[in-house]
Amino acid sequence: MNIETIRELAKILKDNNLSELTYQSGNQQLKLKQKLSQSTQSVSTNLSQDSPTQAEEPKTINATTIGTFYSSKSPDDPPFVSVGDPIAVGDTIGIIEAMKVMNEIKADKAGTVTQILATDGQGVEFDEPLIQLA
Repeated sequence: MNIETIRELAKILKDNNLSELTYQSGNQQLKLKQKLSQSTQSVSTNLSQDSPTQAEEPKTINATTIGTFYSSKSPDDPPFVSVGDPIAVGDTIGIIEAMKVMNEIKADKAGTVTQILATDGQGVEFDEPLIQLA
């Protein structure tokens, strides 16, 4: 692991307001942590209070990696999905940029999009819900 990789990981951690980032390459592992500002922590707390109970939890498609979420291939292109769109397993629902690599996020379940939870350009963490389905 070189210093440039560590710098890029630290930048991802900071730019995306992540509290923790773990990176593994071969037999090397690096874990970075940062304290988030009080305003970021209170937003997270408020969001969790508004979420449905375990029994009512909706189907979601979650981030498969950490990075920056994009809803379309480029700013001029239409989004991959919109509210009301039916999606099938394997459909591309967005892109997550991590370390300058664009990773297509594929639907792991089928349904109709009821809500888009991640905004364009938002930093997302692993397993964070991106799309809600009915």
